[in-house]
Amino acid sequence: MALLCTERALPGVSVDMNIMYTSPAKIGEVVEITAHILKQGKTLAFASVELTNKATGKLVAQGTHTKHLGN
Repeated sequence: MALLCTERALPGVSVDMNIMYTSPAKIGEVVEITAHILKQGKTLAFASVELTNKATGKLVAQGTHTKHLGN
């Protein structure tokens, strides 16, 4: 989603996705999502995301996404 919010907002296809779950998120807990674009080149873009428990700051999950950008 972070890649769609850039100036180039190009459609594309996922090349690689990885998710690592580190702790549970229970019903009713608020989870904060922070995404970063690590690099956006001509054909590939790299992003990372972290999900944390808003009350405790504990990491719930983190992931990476490599995307091939369309024209």
